Amino acid sequence: MEAGKLNRRVKILRRTATRDTAGGQSATFTPIAEVWASIDIQYSALTYETSTFVSKATYRIALRYDKTLKLSVSDRIENCDPSTSTPHIYEIQSIVNPAQRNEQLMLLCYSLDDPE
Repeated sequence: MEAGKLNRRVKILRRTATRDTAGGQSATFTPIAEVWASIDIQYSALTYETSTFVSKATYRIALRYDKTLKLSVSDRIENCDPSTSTPHIYEIQSIVNPAQRNEQLMLLCYSLDDPE
């Protein structure tokens, strides 16, 4: 993987469950790593759901393989690019190690905060 293509600085957020005062569980996301990645849109659609139009987009996020990072689909990616005023959060749907070569990871994600 060419270093020039990894042009976005992202944080990997790990989901942790915590108990609240009522005894229920709530999820919090804690940064576990900050890495360089590329983010490309794969698919976008505008659908009509419950009397409103909803924008849905799927993204492909590529990052360098790191054996110390144990990613799971419960993790999230935060685009912490300084050129954006608010962070963009992506929910991981699948994790692919192309050809099992341990060179890069391809994450298929959807955006949690797409602007309407």
